Formats: sequence, structure tokens, C-alpha cells
Amino acid sequence: MKHLYTTPIKSVYEIAAVLTSLEREDMIYTNDIGSHFSTQPCEGYSNYTEIFRRKFGTDYALNSEQAVIPTTAKTVNFKKLMEILKSKDEKLFTDNAWIFDGEFRFLDNEPLPSKIAFNTFPRSGNSFLRRLVEQSTGITTGATVHMHTATSLQTMGLKGEYVTDDHCWIIKAHHPGLMPMVKTF
Repeated sequence: MKHLYTTPIKSVYEIAAVLTSLEREDMIYTNDIGSHFSTQPCEGYSNYTEIFRRKFGTDYALNSEQAVIPTTAKTVNFKKLMEILKSKDEKLFTDNAWIFDGEFRFLDNEPLPSKIAFNTFPRSGNSFLRRLVEQSTGITTGATVHMHTATSLQTMGLKGEYVTDDHCWIIKAHHPGLMPMVKTF
């Protein structure tokens, strides 16, 4: 019997990278949480493009690194956000309630005075904490992890996967346990 592949798969991360690469190319279909895959379209399964449009609409696109970027989506100015969060003026909050409507937005990419590194070990609850921070601030959090392993988080609504620029203030990184192909932060 002739084998197609001569290099054995060494880890679950390699399998995940292959599956997410196929998913991102719309070559396979997955359920909404990415736990099951199919090579054929079937009920309850969608390709990546369909999932992306359902999650992010037409206000967002993918850049060359496959990270989500705002196109026509509203963004938030960091200085204005800090003013709102620190204020005791209810009118200021009421006038800007759209920031906290549950659709987490990117910052407007104006240079930030500083960023916060959220360094964790994999599987330590960092995605849960990121979601809590997003709910508290209305702002998308970023991450250094490459899209080969972060696609499932992106399709579950974490827009900031593989975004470390000034669109995000808080950036998740898995250090000191560096994963392959992470962005420098």
C-alpha cells in the first residue's frame, strides 16, 4: 500500500492547523462551535465564509493574515472610552451607551499610551476572562496566537484573534510557553 504522507503527525496542534486551514479555504464544513467537521454541506454545518458573515456581518473583513479588521464598523476612541469609564456623570454614559450594546468594537487605531499584556498558559480560562473584559469595556481584546490555532475562537466571536496593533488595548499571549508562529508583542 502506497502512503500519501511520509511525515507522521506529531501533535493535536498539527491536526488543528490542517483542519482550520481547510476550514478557512471553505473546503470543509463545520458546526457553529467548530467541534465537528464534514466534507459535504449538510444541515447544521456551514463553511467559514458563511460563519464569518453570520458572526461579523459586512462591517468587518479579513486582512492578509486572516485577522478580522473593521471596514465600516464603528470604532471607539481610547481616550473617550477612558473618560466614560472613569466618569461618575450618568449622562456621559447614557450618551455613549452604544459602546456597551454587546457588540464588542475595535479601537480606532489611534496610538495608545500603553497596552496590557494578558499572559497566560493555554487552557487556563483566558478566553472566558477576555469575554468578561470585552463585556465590561465594550472593546475587543487582541491575541498573539496564530490563526492556525485561533480560528475556532474567531468563529465563536472573538474578533481580536491575531490582532496586536492599536485596534486592541488588552492583548492575550501564551507566554512563557510560546506557541509556533505567534505575533511578537
